[in-house]
Amino acid sequence: GKSKVNCSPCNGQGLVRASRDVSVKIPAGVDNETKLRLVGQGNAGALGGPRGHLWVELKVANHPQFKREGADIHLDVPIPVSTAVLGGTVTIPTLSGEVNLKIPAGTQPNEKQAMRGKGIKQLKRSSKGNLYVHFKVQIPKNVSEKGKQLMEEFKEEEAASCSQANQSIFQKIQGFFTKAKEEQKRESESC
Repeated sequence: GKSKVNCSPCNGQGLVRASRDVSVKIPAGVDNETKLRLVGQGNAGALGGPRGHLWVELKVANHPQFKREGADIHLDVPIPVSTAVLGGTVTIPTLSGEVNLKIPAGTQPNEKQAMRGKGIKQLKRSSKGNLYVHFKVQIPKNVSEKGKQLMEEFKEEEAASCSQANQSIFQKIQGFFTKAKEEQKRESESC
């Protein structure tokens, strides 16, 4: 009879365990746990059969400035009090480079502004998410004497304009109740 001789590297299986590098093209818009299937890049088939598929699960690293939420990204932008009050322009980073962003006068702390289409490309689509800029108003801890004097002047001006606004609101409320009393009086006279 014939004796069967096994190949020592494969032990008669026809397969040898080996590693190899595979190039993977990552499409724009992938997120954590996105799985990519690489057809024919998996293990060799048994007895000379076709190769299987290689599955790659992705982990996307956090960015130091941008916070991702699906296809939208968020960016905190510090601005001085003067810019929040008076308005101005600030240069901010985006995924496609720096842009100048106009900040409207009267911007409130933590107010956000949307920049349409400046987010991440959506997977398998041509559209992009939005970039949301969150304004972080910086209050100085140390103020010069001149700065204190200017803030005191601003405080007085602010108090005057606020009291006028409050008077206007008070007058509206008073007018509402006066009208209501007059209508009530007319209704009681007509009965």
